[in-house]
Amino acid sequence: MDVERIFALRGDSDLAAEPRFREMAELNDAMLAAYRSGDWEAAGNLAVRCRDFSRTEKFGLEGFYEMYLGRIEERKAAPPGEDWDGVYSATEK
Repeated sequence: MDVERIFALRGDSDLAAEPRFREMAELNDAMLAAYRSGDWEAAGNLAVRCRDFSRTEKFGLEGFYEMYLGRIEERKAAPPGEDWDGVYSATEK
């Protein structure tokens, strides 16, 4: 199976230094860690917080967090098993 890593630009150094942006980055990192560890409840709660924070701060990442909320719901409905490596396998474009 081929793995495609996806990276996202988090902003320039000025934006990265802003307290609100650092708060967003920390929430995002916590959401991803919960997701990758299979803690669906925490991942969902953090994704909602990230989405709402992004909307309030006008970061424009609401769609990204909606995507993760959908993936979390999929995982809740059909847990991936103990050997899951935290990677989402897209079945369509």
